Amino acid sequence: MRSIMASTSETAMTSRAPDPAAPAPIFVAAPAGPNGAGKSTFYHSHLKPSGLLLVNADVIARELALGDAAATRVTAAQRGSAAPIP
Repeated sequence: MRSIMASTSETAMTSRAPDPAAPAPIFVAAPAGPNGAGKSTFYHSHLKPSGLLLVNADVIARELALGDAAATRVTAAQRGSAAPIP
């Protein structure tokens, strides 16, 4: 949360108006932790109401009937990364 607060503070201290032609800023929240840590609960409670999207390998695997490795590859592709799969 520190980076969010820092960004907000820096924006508030800037005296010039935002450039309407500038691309919209990108915000990525990446909750991480072991199974059962509360990542999905945190998303649904705090991030979803703000309109952020969730990319969840478990949901992708379940909906596409994929195994873990295949779901990880699909998730990585959706996130735009080329994460190596062991």
